[in-house]
Amino acid sequence: MKSATAPHVSVVFRDEDFSSQTFRFEEFEDCLFENCNFSSCDFTRTVFLNCRFDNCDLSGSRFQQANLEGIIFDGCRLIGIDFTMISRVRLDMTFNDSELEMCNFTGLPLDGTSFERCRIDECEFVETNLKKAKFRETDLTGTFFRQCDLTEADFRGAKNYRFNPWENRMKNARFSTPEVLSFLSPLQILVD
Repeated sequence: MKSATAPHVSVVFRDEDFSSQTFRFEEFEDCLFENCNFSSCDFTRTVFLNCRFDNCDLSGSRFQQANLEGIIFDGCRLIGIDFTMISRVRLDMTFNDSELEMCNFTGLPLDGTSFERCRIDECEFVETNLKKAKFRETDLTGTFFRQCDLTEADFRGAKNYRFNPWENRMKNARFSTPEVLSFLSPLQILVD
């Protein structure tokens, strides 16, 4: 798979260990990656189109100018990834039941992105477009939202979020109780 010139189309990669490999300028279309280890890989300028990652570890990988369109991460581990380096052209990702830790999503157009049933720990969303994003049943421990557009975002069932509602646009965002009461903590009031 290394240094290939032809695109990989409709290929299934299963139980492979690609850790620390370089995939620069590769193209993957309609591929399935299942139980693969991509930790510390270099995906610079790699194109992923309509691909699915199931139970894969992509921790520490670099995606500089990579194109991620129609990508599903299901049950994946994504730790220490700077998503700000990816191409913003046709950016389209979905995260389900995945672990995201210490990732940076600053300034990205992630409107409509789904982060459902995930654990998003110590991640940054600053000036990120998250209109209609879904964070349903997601644990957001230590995750930072500042100056984001959260219009119509769905946080129902989400927990451990702590962000200032006055620093983000939140019109028609959806929350559930009792977690939504966390917005009262900056006011230093007591609720019985």
